[in-house]
Formats: sequence, structure tokens, C-alpha cells
Amino acid sequence: MTLLKQVSFREDEPVSLTVSNGTLVVKKATILPTSIEDMFKGYEGDYQCEEIVWGDDLGREQVW
Repeated sequence: MTLLKQVSFREDEPVSLTVSNGTLVVKKATILPTSIEDMFKGYEGDYQCEEIVWGDDLGREQVW
């Protein structure tokens, strides 16, 4: 059995490498979505856009 199979990694899967107390630690990398489409891929819910009222201006912030 190959090492990849033993640790449940795919051959093309990104990993992160760190050293902890002199030991090399290999973990599956956390990949962040690169587009809004990727963020919501597979989402099948019913999203309803709503306005959020944050209150009155308090200082020099700009409200658009």
C-alpha cells in the first residue's frame, strides 16, 4: 500500500508542510474559493437578499 493511500491523500491533492518540535508535519491544505461561483457551488437553498440597518453614523465613516 502506498503512503498516499495510507494517509488518504490523492496524488494531485495540495498539502501544507510545517515543522513542529523538529518533526515534519504534512496536512491537507485548506483551499479557499477563488470566485463567488466556487463559494456557492452546490448551494441549492433559497437566498433572499435583505438590507441590514447598522444604525446612525458615529464618526467619519462613509455610508454609500
